Amino acid sequence: MDSLTEIYEKYAALRSFHDSGATKSYAFRLKALHTLKQTIVLRKNEIKQALMLDFKKPEYETYLSDIGVITDEIKHTLRHLKSWMKPKTVSTPLAIFPGYNTKIYQESKGVVV
Repeated sequence: MDSLTEIYEKYAALRSFHDSGATKSYAFRLKALHTLKQTIVLRKNEIKQALMLDFKKPEYETYLSDIGVITDEIKHTLRHLKSWMKPKTVSTPLAIFPGYNTKIYQESKGVVV
């Protein structure tokens, strides 16, 4: 097990990487999702075994409620990612009107999967 200091150092490195803006691009997000899906598929037997040991969860249930659901959600996200990332134009508040185009950008706010 990592020491608390090592955990804080790893978190700080992840936070720094996130704050650099490297995770904002479509290409980065696409690659991360493909990597996550591939890892789940490659390690499905380990996932099944861990859930069986921890929760006595049968193999078929693990696939239906965990592996299959997650990989389907990743596929759905991959299909819609580009449109979800597009800035959304919204009404400009009267206080800053005229001259501004108000948009909402969908961006992660932290160090999460």
